[in-house]
Amino acid sequence: MEFVELEEHDVFFLNKMSMMFDFVLFTSIIYSFEERLAAQRKEREIATAELGFKKQLTKEEKFEKRKQRLAAIGNVVTYQQT
Repeated sequence: MEFVELEEHDVFFLNKMSMMFDFVLFTSIIYSFEERLAAQRKEREIATAELGFKKQLTKEEKFEKRKQRLAAIGNVVTYQQT
């Protein structure tokens, strides 16, 4: 087997091809990971619906409920003082 000295533009081309392959491999891994996450989320939602649990509230919904509870407590305290 005989080794051939590569020219600069050949090395550049091979490096560029290697980088492109790495990028394609990386993006395919990311996409498959995102697909798995989406599938897990969907499975969790289906399992939750089957068990009859309530859907989790968003951060804004939790904050709004908390405000309502505190307002209700404030109204009770105000009502008892009068």
